[in-house]
Amino acid sequence: MLKKILSTLLAGVMTVAFAAPTYAEGSDGSFAIDSVTAEAGSEFTLKVSVKNSTKLAAFREFVDYDDSVFTIKSAKKGDASNIVLGPTDASPFTVLWMDAFGSSEDQSGVYAELTVSSKADAPSGDYEFVLSYDEFDCVDVSANPLDFAVENGKITITGGSSEQKTTTKVTQ
Repeated sequence: MLKKILSTLLAGVMTVAFAAPTYAEGSDGSFAIDSVTAEAGSEFTLKVSVKNSTKLAAFREFVDYDDSVFTIKSAKKGDASNIVLGPTDASPFTVLWMDAFGSSEDQSGVYAELTVSSKADAPSGDYEFVLSYDEFDCVDVSANPLDFAVENGKITITGGSSEQKTTTKVTQ
């Protein structure tokens, strides 16, 4: 009897395993934001990009950062059209894009350029600018969710206050 139960369970597990989609993480493309080194109190530019995607029809992504250290001074559209950029005083900052025609071309490129300043008294150290998206916020032309890898940015602040910071991770 136990053998029959185990055989039935194994068959069920195998059915589920073979029916589940199999793809590598980020197999549909990736989102990326620059990493830079900057002096405390300076301004710098971060580019928000899409890489290696021919299926992408729309996305909404968030750029989260330590707003006690950084301020987004301005945001401008990158290479693509149909971009909506969230208010610069919002954390997380939002980038929204949609391809109205559902092109199958590679959608790689810079989608936003953020001018960011760090506070003059910012502690020296590493900080993350974290990119994220919700499951149904990155889709193909049929509104199927896509699997995108994410390359967060690391900002290294130098010449800041003596208090050392080490990789400040922003959580949502």
